[in-house]
Amino acid sequence: MSALDILPITVYALIVLGIGLATTRRGGEEDYLLGGRRIPAPAVLLSLVATELSAATYIGVPESAYGALAWTYLQFGVGSILARLVLGIWVIPLYHRRGVRTVYEFIGQRCGPSARLATAWTFLVGRLFASSVRLFIAGTAFALVSGLSLEVAVLGCGGIAAIYAVSGGIRAVIWTDAFQGLVLLCGAGAILAAITAQAPGGAAALLEWTRDQDAARLLQLELDGGLRGLLASSSFVVSAVAGGFFLTLATHSTDHDMVQRLLTTRTGRAGGAALVSSGFVNIPVVVLFLSVGTGLAALHALEGGGAGGQDLVASFVRDRMEDPWRGLVVAGLFAAAMSSLDSAICAIGATWTVDIAVASSSRDASSEAGTSSRARRGNVVIAALLVGGAIGFSVHQSEHAEQGLSLVEVALSSMGIVYGALLGLFAMALLSRRGRGAGAVAGLCVGGALGVLLFLQQTIWDQVWVAWVWRIPICALVTMVVIALFPGGTASGAPGWPESDGESDAHRR
Repeated sequence: MSALDILPITVYALIVLGIGLATTRRGGEEDYLLGGRRIPAPAVLLSLVATELSAATYIGVPESAYGALAWTYLQFGVGSILARLVLGIWVIPLYHRRGVRTVYEFIGQRCGPSARLATAWTFLVGRLFASSVRLFIAGTAFALVSGLSLEVAVLGCGGIAAIYAVSGGIRAVIWTDAFQGLVLLCGAGAILAAITAQAPGGAAALLEWTRDQDAARLLQLELDGGLRGLLASSSFVVSAVAGGFFLTLATHSTDHDMVQRLLTTRTGRAGGAALVSSGFVNIPVVVLFLSVGTGLAALHALEGGGAGGQDLVASFVRDRMEDPWRGLVVAGLFAAAMSSLDSAICAIGATWTVDIAVASSSRDASSEAGTSSRARRGNVVIAALLVGGAIGFSVHQSEHAEQGLSLVEVALSSMGIVYGALLGLFAMALLSRRGRGAGAVAGLCVGGALGVLLFLQQTIWDQVWVAWVWRIPICALVTMVVIALFPGGTASGAPGWPESDGESDAHRR
């Protein structure tokens, strides 16, 4: 890269560090883990959008539009918005009323300490794998465009994110993510502008080709094979809407990486509003990235050549963009990596500190002094594990390139494998009096095992019987049935227990 390319990257890195360190405060546990529950809802909204725009989205959504010549990816957004309405109106306010610091603390209140530990460990292991791979993907694209080694790219992303995430906690993460979201969008806009400028005939030719090819089609209405075809399809409109609905139910109610920032607002109503609003904001954002993929397909067609692949976007940026715009896009890739990594550091660290370390030592975190210091030390370890995991995936890829990305695919899907079981357990905790102790753990284990089996179905039977969009609801239902087979309990928080319409006791203190 030229000096003009390096300039926007350097400016971006300095601004992110400045925002992160400027928002750092020396406070207690609640300040470090939850921003003192005083973060404005608009900042939470922008942070949530930026975190959802991982490097996989930055690279994968354009490739989806390029390969399918359609925008059916937006069907998932419809289901996602419906799920956000449910969670924003009901579940997020409930978490606030209970005054929980992590979502697994709610499971502890409702289902007991063994269920809390089981869900916390499930999240921690799955998120470590998944976030390490997202960092690996971003590092790969960053290295391809910049000419740096993957290890240097990963250490750069991880090092900067770790500095402000460890020092400032969730407050620093939210405010830096809000800025990084803007950088992400500017980078995608720069790519689209470059495509338009290079296309023979300009924007008019791109639009005409897209219209002629019906390459921005929104709905997939054709389905073959009846019920069997429905279960095996992920793009049919019903399947896609259902997939977006259940995936968002799981991610934004059981995955602390997503939920943590929603607990930082003053009230549950504000957190719920940020969640619902993010679903609508995501639509034009996704359209921008879909436009990049369709634009590349049109450009290649108009030029009479070109091919897609995993390096579709990165190759275009490296080979056909000029400085300093190339540097702006690289900064966007940097932002995509860091906005996912910093929140993962804080969420995993909070889960370890609040749910696992304290339970393992049989002590109550709320009565301990210096929890925020322990959380900072834990976050340092988590950051090192994430960076090490990303580098480890790069070693695996270089040594087993001829065998494909099997390990990477497993890691990317690690949270998806267990989302159904987690969703089933949380649903029982919210809807019934069952789910105490052994019943909750048994349901989580059976649902998780079924998730693994469905993930490996093509390997076992050489055919996909159940598409990923149906795996979460199926595993959730099985988990709920297993839990229902166990005797009920008198858990705190069962339906009918009194709830204040105001803020939680933690807030009133």
